Amino acid sequence: YAVDLGIAMQLTNIMRDVIEDANMNRVYYPKTWIKLSSKKILEHNSSTIKKINNSTEKLFRLSEIYYMSAFKGIAFLPFRSRFAILLALFVYREIGRKIIKKNFSNIKKREVVSLYEKILCLLKVFFVFMFNYNTHLKKYKHDKNLHASINSKTFLKRIIYEKK
Repeated sequence: YAVDLGIAMQLTNIMRDVIEDANMNRVYYPKTWIKLSSKKILEHNSSTIKKINNSTEKLFRLSEIYYMSAFKGIAFLPFRSRFAILLALFVYREIGRKIIKKNFSNIKKREVVSLYEKILCLLKVFFVFMFNYNTHLKKYKHDKNLHASINSKTFLKRIIYEKK
């Protein structure tokens, strides 16, 4: 579950920073989804924007799957850590939601969560923490298929899975 939260947050970073990364000659969107160079991304023509938006939508949907899995794992954390990790999940997830809600704002600016939105996240987390018993029951089995695409050549697989 912790790996899932890390993956979800990284996918959110990739969505949020597409223009910033392109300015540094980097493209982290999967090449099978978007075959654009950093120079092409910065051109901002309608064809490029459409490709970026489609890929952003895919990344958002994928991140949501990982955020949902990470949420299920909150109960496995020590009680004293649950609230803080849940708050981090809610705040970071809000970045991706804002990008989509604001019609792919990631191609115009680097999206952030305002203080007001962070306070709203804090209130939501308080109610989830206090009144959603699933946050405290270890009743879920982790979906191993979420990690199926991490092959034996990847850093994560070598470090996390093969050293157990």
